[in-house]
Amino acid sequence: MQPSWARLGPALFVVLSLLLLLTPRSAGAQSERERFVDVDLTLLRSVENVAVVPVRVSVLSTRAIEGTLVVEGRNSRVDWEYPIAVAANSEVTQIVMAPVTFTDVNLEASLVVGGEEVERTELRVFDDFGNENAAGLLGVAAPADSIPLTPDGGRATLIELDDLELLTALDTVVASPAGIRSLSPGELDRLLVWTTAGRQLVVAGDPGSIDGVLPPEWVSSARTVIVGSGLLHYSGSGWAEALPPGLAATTNSFEMNGFRGAEQQEILADAGFGVLGLGVLATILLAYLVIAGPVAFGVLRGMEQMTKAWVVLPGLAAVFTIGVFVAGTITTGGRTNGYASIIEVSPAGAAITDTILVADEGRRTVELPSGTTVVSSGTGIARNPGSPLVLRPTRQSTDLVFDIDPGSGGTAILARYTSDLADLLELDAVEVAGDEVTGVIRNGSGVALDNVVVVTGSHLTDIGRLDPAAETSFTLDLSEPARLDTPELRAWGVEGWFGFDGVTRDDPAVSDGPINVSSWLDWRSSRVGTAAPEGVVTAIGWSREVDASLLGGDGRSAIVARAPITNVSGPVHPDLVRSFPGHIPPGTGFEDRPMAIDGEFQPGRIHRFVRPAASDTTGLAVEVNAPVVDVQAWTDGEWSSFDLRAGGRVTVSVPDELWVDDVLWLRSLPSNVFDPSGQVVQLTRADEATQAGALLPAGVRSERSQQQSGLEPGDVERPFGVSEIGRRTEVNLDETGSFSGFGDLFRTYDVWEIDLQEGQEVSVSMHALPGGTVDPFLVVRGPTGDVVAENDDFRGLDSRVEFIAAESGVHEIEARPLGEFDQFGGYEISVLTDPPEVAG
Repeated sequence: MQPSWARLGPALFVVLSLLLLLTPRSAGAQSERERFVDVDLTLLRSVENVAVVPVRVSVLSTRAIEGTLVVEGRNSRVDWEYPIAVAANSEVTQIVMAPVTFTDVNLEASLVVGGEEVERTELRVFDDFGNENAAGLLGVAAPADSIPLTPDGGRATLIELDDLELLTALDTVVASPAGIRSLSPGELDRLLVWTTAGRQLVVAGDPGSIDGVLPPEWVSSARTVIVGSGLLHYSGSGWAEALPPGLAATTNSFEMNGFRGAEQQEILADAGFGVLGLGVLATILLAYLVIAGPVAFGVLRGMEQMTKAWVVLPGLAAVFTIGVFVAGTITTGGRTNGYASIIEVSPAGAAITDTILVADEGRRTVELPSGTTVVSSGTGIARNPGSPLVLRPTRQSTDLVFDIDPGSGGTAILARYTSDLADLLELDAVEVAGDEVTGVIRNGSGVALDNVVVVTGSHLTDIGRLDPAAETSFTLDLSEPARLDTPELRAWGVEGWFGFDGVTRDDPAVSDGPINVSSWLDWRSSRVGTAAPEGVVTAIGWSREVDASLLGGDGRSAIVARAPITNVSGPVHPDLVRSFPGHIPPGTGFEDRPMAIDGEFQPGRIHRFVRPAASDTTGLAVEVNAPVVDVQAWTDGEWSSFDLRAGGRVTVSVPDELWVDDVLWLRSLPSNVFDPSGQVVQLTRADEATQAGALLPAGVRSERSQQQSGLEPGDVERPFGVSEIGRRTEVNLDETGSFSGFGDLFRTYDVWEIDLQEGQEVSVSMHALPGGTVDPFLVVRGPTGDVVAENDDFRGLDSRVEFIAAESGVHEIEARPLGEFDQFGGYEISVLTDPPEVAG
């Protein structure tokens, strides 16, 4: 008879078999879950030249589920968490505003139900050339998922604007009059503020159709109206057949994940951070070496305890390590929060860009107003990786959750809009008479503003300090040369919109300057062409006492106010014509050919010029410098080239028929073998040397364009190289006998004519400007054409000649590139003479 335990064998076998069978059924259940729910990520626009892109997250389920949708930014270190509920056999979508890291978007989305992850997917995009624009639709139907832009500027993705939080990632909003009127007052203010900060609002109606809801300053009978830095365009009901490219106002240059260098010291100091200096660290290291070396050796030897060195030396190392760690924790521990806010005010409210530094340790939460977008983020001083920033958005607010390591800090750049703060700084009574722009600036912030400047284009006036409730008049004289070297401009760096030009960070007057340098440059980069543009009067001031921040602490706020120029009597000055950079799509032959308009280097862009309504632009011309070989205008639905023939810098008139509804569209083509930084196309005043602006048939390139392969060997005169004159200019000496001028070379040389008297001593210098390849070479010819002086490399590559005029008459100073014909770039020429004697 078998023992009782033996009879249990079959039963145990059955139990074990059941357990084994359950394992594949568990995998089958997972497979079943994957079948009933699907998560998908869709990029809605190109990542090129933008800081934030919209990404649609779709959750499709055959069952009713409730859970959490988690989207992880693998590169941006921003995570989103959304509570989500999906009915059976339905789909729920959520649009995420994803920061772009360089030209890369890397997202992973997962759905968590009941604490268990049931689905995961990813989206990885690098250097994508998708639809160039994203347009939100309000009260109008989308004819397709995307439509072509006019003029030929690529395509725009069409997105239903059911949530104004999408605005930050949009270039354009297309709205019907009824759609605009359906907005609440707060929503309307937000849309208008977004427009004034450098975007485009297209109304699917005629001028006057929404006058009742617009600020009085916006009301106009024109179809194209400049509003702040943005544009209001009335397209009529056929908006889908002629949607213009959006305003390319953002770049992907934001990089705030690590606070390093002098440009971030202001915000670090505001947050109470201190860093041990190199001298202190060197002293600590030297002390350790002395104590751990000769001192320890001498003491142990004197005590005849050399065998204890293996205990003493590690002990000293531990003591010094702990000491340095404690000192570092004390000096790098944040004592408060820091911020830098840039507030762009308009009649409808303000657009605010915040750079925040949360200096506390551990988990910290910052509550943001609904609609705040994180443009960039990080958790690190000197790029400590830290933990990702987590966003928990709701309809009422958004929580930012930082997990901050000891000695570190949480950072973020935020974009938001508010209907408040509209009267912080005001520009009023802006008028134009001839070349003078006048107006009134008023401080409504309640505190004193410092370093106040008023700018239009490259012209400015210094206001200095503006007391609370004070107002003062200003005058901008457009006939005067641009004033760039002022303390206020050195503080703001207005003359160097793409770098640190003019910002002397070591200057005590600037070290506690208007705004954190890095924040200011990031903001300016995000407003390419819209920070202080032509055709708009811009006022800038700053204060530590205007606290519009979201987290408290110490910081500073810059206030920017703008007023468009709407009424011009007489011929319009070039600086009063607004330039909007657009985008040139792949496949046009221009996408890899960077171009510049109005001095702004804009890779691969169409540009839209907008003149004050019905102003007189017959005196304007397009000025083209040497490296640009072709300029085209949009007319009758196609691009046509100007008939450019001469090399060097030339100007061609702009036929009035190219201005349609006060808008002129241009694009340019530089030579494909040169550094693009030297290329400029800009509006200027026509003069006696201006060529007639004749257009060639569509598809035909100019003679200048056809010659871009270079000069024939027979055209080159050695040793002076190029044989074609680019520009001939008369030198007019001032009362001190000196002169300074500028020029551009591209397979040409310039001639500067100067009238000298016999025996007059002359010194001429030629200095190459940054961004080109010119090796300066000076040649001076007397009245008979003979060479009287020449020089190469007087100091470095720069050239200088000194001579005494052997005879009276006009001498020619040839500013040349040495030898090679394919050099290009700008240069400065200076002439100094002893004043000629005046006959008694």
